[in-house]
Amino acid sequence: MRTYHSIVSIVAIFGALAISTPGAPQKKSASPQPVTKTADSAPATSTAASGSRSSEEPAATKLPVRRVILYKTGVGYFEHLGHVRGNEAVRIDFTSGQLNDVLQSLTVLDLNGGRISGVNYNSEAPLSERLGTLRLPLEEKTDLSKFYGALRGARLQIRSGTATITGRLLSVERKTRVSGGTTLEVDLATVVSDSGEVRSVELTPAVSVQLAESDVTHEVGQYLHLLASVRQEDLRRMTVATEGTGDRQLYVSYISEVPIWKTTYRIVLPRKSSDEPLLQGWAIVDNTVGEDWNNVELSLVAGAPQSFIQQLSQPLYGRRPVVPLASGGQLTPQTHEGAMLGGLAALSGRVLDPSGAVVPGAQVALLSESGEEVGSTVSDGQGNYSFGDLSAAVYRLKVEKEGFKVSMFYGLSLGGGHERTQDVSLELGSNTSVVTVVASTPTVNTS
Repeated sequence: MRTYHSIVSIVAIFGALAISTPGAPQKKSASPQPVTKTADSAPATSTAASGSRSSEEPAATKLPVRRVILYKTGVGYFEHLGHVRGNEAVRIDFTSGQLNDVLQSLTVLDLNGGRISGVNYNSEAPLSERLGTLRLPLEEKTDLSKFYGALRGARLQIRSGTATITGRLLSVERKTRVSGGTTLEVDLATVVSDSGEVRSVELTPAVSVQLAESDVTHEVGQYLHLLASVRQEDLRRMTVATEGTGDRQLYVSYISEVPIWKTTYRIVLPRKSSDEPLLQGWAIVDNTVGEDWNNVELSLVAGAPQSFIQQLSQPLYGRRPVVPLASGGQLTPQTHEGAMLGGLAALSGRVLDPSGAVVPGAQVALLSESGEEVGSTVSDGQGNYSFGDLSAAVYRLKVEKEGFKVSMFYGLSLGGGHERTQDVSLELGSNTSVVTVVASTPTVNTS
C-alpha cells in the first residue's frame, strides 16, 4: 500500500529531521493529517503450512501493528500490541526478506505476568525436502492411484453400497475390464481384515474410502498443508505461543528492512499580496510488509542508523570429520614415536642448489605436524641452518628461495637428546610450485 502523508509544516534542522504522522485519533486533540491512498495491498488471510504444525490446531489470532518508525537508511522499527487470554497463540505475517532482520532484533513481552513459551515460523526449505519429512511416500504431483499406493498397510474402512469392509490395505492394482463392449481401466483394492479374510473391491466413484487411523489422517493433513504453502511461498508466518491466566497485553517489537521513504515539496502562492506563501511537504511511504497499517502511529526519521543483515533464517550445518571403523584387531601395543624418543633435540643442515652449491639467504621454517610454525631462520653464507632445544615430536621443514621451487619435508622425527642433520636440495622453478619429500624415519629401539 503506497500512502502519501501530508506534512503541515517543515522545519529544517541541521542533522536529523524527524516527522511524526499519527494515524487514527487516540485520545489526541489534534486533527489527523489527510491521507490519500493510491493502491491497496491485499491482507494475507490464508494459513502458511508448517512442517511441525498439526492441521487440527486452532488458528492463531493476528497481533496488529500499532507503531511504525521508518528511517532514511531503509530500515523500520515496528511495534505490535494486542490482548491474549490464557494459553493463546498469536501470529504475525512477514515476507521472506523481513525474516532475517526480525530474528536478529525480535523482542516479545507479556506485560501482565504471563510467559512466552515459544516462537516458531514456517520453513523456507524446498517443498521436496519438506515432503521428505513425512512418512507418506508422496510426491508434489500425485494422483489417486499413487495416493492409495502410499497408504499400503494403513487401516481403511471401505463402503460400497450397503457393504462395509474394514482392514489393512494390501495393494492397489489397475485392472482392465470389458463392459458392454467398452474396455475400462479400474483400480482394484485388496484389503486384509482383522480375521485374516482377503477381499478385493473396485474403487469406483460410488465407493467411499475412509482412513481409520488418526496418525495416518494427520500425515495426510500435513501433506495437504505443505501443498497449500506453495501458493504463498513468500509469506513467512511467525506464531508466538503464550502461557498464563486471564486477559493480558502482549508486546512484540522488531526491526525490518523497508523501502526508503521519500519527500516532495510544493509552494502554494496566495491570491493576496499581503498573505504569506505556504510551503507544503509530503512523505511518500511504501508499505511492503505482510499486512495493512490500520490505526498505526507512524513516525518518519531522517536519521541514518547503521544496520546489517545475517542469514539467520537459513539452516546452518557444520562439517565434522568422518572417523572410519577399525577393520581388524591390533596384535601389538601402539607406541607413540615422540614419547619413545624423549628429551630435547636439534635439527641442522645445508641448503643446496641442483649443482650442489650452497644457497645462502633461503627462508627455512620448522612446522609442527599440524602445520603451526615452531621456528624460522635464514641460511647463512655457507648455506647452513639450525634449530635447537626442540621438544620430542614429529616436525615438517619448509624451505623457499626466489628462483627455486618450495621444498616441504614431512615426517622429521626428533628427540632422544640427539641432533639430526637434514640437507635440502632445491629445484629450479617458480616458488609457486611445491616439492614434497617424506623424510626417512630413524630406527627406534623399543626393547
